[in-house]
Amino acid sequence: RIPQSGVGKSSLIQEAFGVKGVEISGYGAGKATIEKEFKSDQNGRFVLHDSQGFEPGETKNWDTVKTFIQERDKQPELKDKLHAI
Repeated sequence: RIPQSGVGKSSLIQEAFGVKGVEISGYGAGKATIEKEFKSDQNGRFVLHDSQGFEPGETKNWDTVKTFIQERDKQPELKDKLHAI
């Protein structure tokens, strides 16, 4: 199941992983830029990329995330690849 917008994913990851600076919207979907890196104070090797949620029928953000994943897969350095979604 694809996570919907505005359900608190960014708040959860900020609290669970000690990642600061993730934009959190109190009402509805927040604004996120998947290219921006957020690093955990608890583990410097943990890097988070937050994307906007997905709404039924919406394709622009899906295309953005798909392209991001494909580009990360092409990175020559292991540290620059995507390790989990």
